Amino acid sequence: GASPHEHASRLPIVYEDDDILILNKEAGLPAQGGSGHSVSVVSRLAAQFSGSTFLPAPVHRLDKDTSGLLLAGKSYAALRKFSDALAGREGLPPRKEYLAWIWGRWPHSEECRLRDLLKKNEHERKMEADGPEGREAESIVRPLETRRIGEKTATLMLIRLLTGRTHQIRVQFSSR
Repeated sequence: GASPHEHASRLPIVYEDDDILILNKEAGLPAQGGSGHSVSVVSRLAAQFSGSTFLPAPVHRLDKDTSGLLLAGKSYAALRKFSDALAGREGLPPRKEYLAWIWGRWPHSEECRLRDLLKKNEHERKMEADGPEGREAESIVRPLETRRIGEKTATLMLIRLLTGRTHQIRVQFSSR
């Protein structure tokens, strides 16, 4: 179980206006509760804004083990507006881009398209790129920078998701 301190721990707010909050989500913190997790972005927002007439709610998710910026709506209208925009209901297709460090040197200097069929490995309870019965996952990736980090090499990648499969970025890169 979670201690009251964990629920009360404040989420770092990077930006705030009348409509939105942009939060810096730490790795290890799920966006929503469930699956044995009592502490989440949602529970921390509830504690942090307990006196508000509307509890800010995340517009999208980041995987539990992924750190990054998370957008939360501060009103129902704002939540609906940004959810619709991300879903492509505003007339323009959504463009979901991510920055990610990967271990190793990416072998291509130019932009390339990654296509995989992802399926859930029920035995290990994780997603993997394997087999013709999987669901199509597609992204466009481009290396931005390569750096030595201690004894290892890492590459900063710009990733544009064309599909949104569970753990897609992690699975597509780990399979390569």
